[in-house]
Amino acid sequence: MGICASSDDKPAPAPAARPAVAQAHHAPDECDGPTAEERAINAQWRRDAAAEEAEEEEEVTTTSRDLTFEEKKEMDWDGIAAKLPARKTEAEKQKRKDMFRQFDINGNGYLSLAEVDKGLRDVIQCDAIFKSKPAILRAFNAVKDIAPSHTKYSDDYVTFKEFRLLLKALMQMFELFVMFKKVGGADRRISKDEFAAAVPKFEAWGVVISNPDATFAEVDKDGGGMILFKEFVEWGIRQGLDTEQED
Repeated sequence: MGICASSDDKPAPAPAARPAVAQAHHAPDECDGPTAEERAINAQWRRDAAAEEAEEEEEVTTTSRDLTFEEKKEMDWDGIAAKLPARKTEAEKQKRKDMFRQFDINGNGYLSLAEVDKGLRDVIQCDAIFKSKPAILRAFNAVKDIAPSHTKYSDDYVTFKEFRLLLKALMQMFELFVMFKKVGGADRRISKDEFAAAVPKFEAWGVVISNPDATFAEVDKDGGGMILFKEFVEWGIRQGLDTEQED
């Protein structure tokens, strides 16, 4: 599945209605910035996400947020892509505008991690990505400071100018997270033996590995003997891992 893949035959379902808010929605350059309450919520979300990601370096087991084997096996990639309007067409740009307003609950023109998380569940209604917290965190951090800063808060939140890239990144990071789980299993880490055993999978995803031990050492940047998701993401993007090539 390519990063920008979409399905014209499967339009995204109508987003769930959300409560009206008192504030008017402003253009990004007209905003006063996130409220103190929103900054506190965003900071807590970041702490929770960082704590969850830190568990990768310890002995961890499958949590309720992880995708089950059947969920991964029966993944509707076209259906998921259709819910993330990331193409540069007028129709999809309008969808993004409507979607951004629904994500932006308080109408200040900034999306926090918490708002993106909630939007995936309530607006896009994509449970598969919503359960993949490490993928959400990676996508958010990858795009939040791409657009030029116009306020002191711009680099900590996603603005509308970055929203299309966020949708692309969510698809990309989710694909990589599914691959990562297929190779490493429930403990959110990939051992050398698991990596070697997955060589046929990597070939199906478009990457030929002739020396598994050498490639493992290349991916395992911290030399800890296990590949973590952040290391897998960096390597996977460089190599162009792509589930679309998998039968």
